[in-house]
Amino acid sequence: MDDPDTDATLAQDMDPKRRGNMVRRLPRSFRSKLYFRYQSKFQIPQLEFNKMLEESDDQDPSRVKKQQGGVFDIRVANDRQEDLRVEVKKAIKSTVQWPSVTQSLKSIVTTGLVRSIRYAREKMDKYREGRKRGIGDRSNVNGGEKKPT
Repeated sequence: MDDPDTDATLAQDMDPKRRGNMVRRLPRSFRSKLYFRYQSKFQIPQLEFNKMLEESDDQDPSRVKKQQGGVFDIRVANDRQEDLRVEVKKAIKSTVQWPSVTQSLKSIVTTGLVRSIRYAREKMDKYREGRKRGIGDRSNVNGGEKKPT
């Protein structure tokens, strides 16, 4: 649809059950981090939380049907949009933080200290530039140009 006269907008389905299904279908390791954050936020005791997860476990490899969100998934999806955004960001940060640190340490060994410092400085400059532009606009941090290496 490359018709410039077409006025098309996308709208997300906000039905709690469908949003719960989206939460349920997140990758398992990421979903468990998000679940842990919400277990703490909702102050659900560990035994009750474990029982809830066991009841909603549908990881059977012979199963062809799509995973369906349970009560907890729907509760997570129904959280205030801003709170959900914050919790997802924290889960993403906890997912990528350690690999990022180890990659940086490995780069010192493989490329040398000077090049690693230069690379880290460029990354921090890019991060700061993105922060200046605002959280919402991440699509074009470098103005469309690649930095020479």
